Amino acid sequence: MRFSIRDLMLMTVIVALVLGWGLDRRIVVSRAREASNRAANELASHKALAKALTQQLRSKNPAATIEINVHGNGSTTTTIHGVPNSAAPAPKPPQP
Repeated sequence: MRFSIRDLMLMTVIVALVLGWGLDRRIVVSRAREASNRAANELASHKALAKALTQQLRSKNPAATIEINVHGNGSTTTTIHGVPNSAAPAPKPPQP
């Protein structure tokens, strides 16, 4: 059986497409795994920070509060730890 130049070119293109697709998938999976690992490490760090802040708050002044504001993606999340101190004056809202 004889192969023509056209047959060889077609086979070369098919092999190149398959190899290119396989390498691309490998890179995408690798980057996704790295991003997942970074997110997991960041989550662990934030949990440790929250635990340390809570312990400090309870041991130093059980009546104090810590307010944490997180801004991102067009939204804001507020977390308040502790019990508000009724003896302290309430903060005044900023004047426009």
